[in-house]
Amino acid sequence: MFSTHLQATEEGEVKAHLWPALREALDLGGGGGSLTLEKAWLLAAVHRRFPGVPGEELPSGLFGRDGGELCRLAARWLADSSAPLHVMRRHPGLPALVRALRRAGRGLLREFWVGHVDPTALAAEASRYRMVLGFTVLKLVVEAAEKEEEEEDDDEGDDEEVEVCDFLTANVVRSALSCLSKVESSPEEDKLILDVLGKFTAR
Repeated sequence: MFSTHLQATEEGEVKAHLWPALREALDLGGGGGSLTLEKAWLLAAVHRRFPGVPGEELPSGLFGRDGGELCRLAARWLADSSAPLHVMRRHPGLPALVRALRRAGRGLLREFWVGHVDPTALAAEASRYRMVLGFTVLKLVVEAAEKEEEEEDDDEGDDEEVEVCDFLTANVVRSALSCLSKVESSPEEDKLILDVLGKFTAR
């Protein structure tokens, strides 16, 4: 609904009214530390429609100006998330985030997963919520990595190779076994984890 409203809004109205209200409501101080996935997605929707709004005062990683910072911010947003899993699985912010990482630079998907998300979301002491959210993100990341692999096949001169197997870590295997062995696991969550594992075993 918000995206539909943006399409019918003029840039002057956004600069004069919508953006100042959003900036205040979303509490955008602190270099992005106060952002959540939901807030970032909202800002990205505004930025896509009106690239000049918001401006340079926001974190450089938010709109792909600094891929490394985007990795760190995104990992923090996921770590701070508390929305129900069924909401997170369907939230447009997750695929939008993965697309932003893929556009920001080759190899960032691997840095995001191996360097930031895997060590926390799938750590041995992580809660079931964090683990399932981690597999939700991993499914999107692996699908994006598959596209990068296809592009590399068409560009043999690219030195920065991305392989789907890079995302299969010891944490992934251990967390998958842990989640699938729980009595309280839901069929939907089990299917998600099995789908992710299937992407590795099919290669």
